Amino acid sequence: PDMVGRDPMPSPDGQKIVFTQYFATTFDFGIGQVSLSGSDPVVLTQGQEIFKTQMPSYCKGFNMIAFVGLSTAQRDITFGDQNATPAYQVFTLNLDTNTLTRLTNDKATYTYPAISSDCSKIAVVKNDNGQGADLVMINTLDNSQTPITNDLGSFTESRPSWSPDGQQLIYAAYPSTDP
Repeated sequence: PDMVGRDPMPSPDGQKIVFTQYFATTFDFGIGQVSLSGSDPVVLTQGQEIFKTQMPSYCKGFNMIAFVGLSTAQRDITFGDQNATPAYQVFTLNLDTNTLTRLTNDKATYTYPAISSDCSKIAVVKNDNGQGADLVMINTLDNSQTPITNDLGSFTESRPSWSPDGQQLIYAAYPSTDP
């Protein structure tokens, strides 16, 4: 099929790809999934109470993805206001039960969620009201957050990823004054 997207990630069994899919007819995007052969395309976040979903990450232990998106309540706040900054929040979607769970609910903007292999933690970049971006760890059981970095505007962190054994985290970082 004719699909346009970014942020591809293979499923744990290597049979499917989940990605941020762009929809040219509506100028919107969501989370798409397709088999490696390009067949059986499906929009995973369609019909949910969220929009502009993107940056999916598979959990290796369960049939679940983590991603960021905007709630429908945020749509009313940000649409029509050219100066409004959308606050992308972190969600998980159980692909077996189609259960959507919102893990964050604040004014920060989250990007690049990376879910651990046992699905218990999500490393994510948190930009707190333009103060600077830092990495935080979200516990998926109680939604608590633990800072990983705390330099705010000194460095810009991006794209965390878990080691295969789930014991270490790697991410990109660069001085904000010299990208």
